Amino acid sequence: MDIVKENPIGKDENIKVIPLFKNEDGSHFIIQIRDREKPHIHESHDLTVVVKSGKGVLHLGKDELPMKCDDISFIPKGVFHYFVNTGSEPAVAYVIFNPIYDGKDIKYRD
Repeated sequence: MDIVKENPIGKDENIKVIPLFKNEDGSHFIIQIRDREKPHIHESHDLTVVVKSGKGVLHLGKDELPMKCDDISFIPKGVFHYFVNTGSEPAVAYVIFNPIYDGKDIKYRD
């Protein structure tokens, strides 16, 4: 993907978020994950996640969903979730937030 080549994750970065575009319905991002996300929740946003490269496990509520390239998952608002990269390279996902995401609707699990 050219956008990832133009915006590579840094050697000391765990997560890199690249905003793509937004419209009245939602926001689109490329997210690179070197290791793992912290468990968190979005109270007001649904997410659709498409893995574009790499592999890992999406922890979604009580479920563990193995994911690889071209796998798709829907994360409803209000559900704790996090992704753990199980590959040797950073995992890359195309993520759509509905409604528009401003980066503020994230609450981490204590």
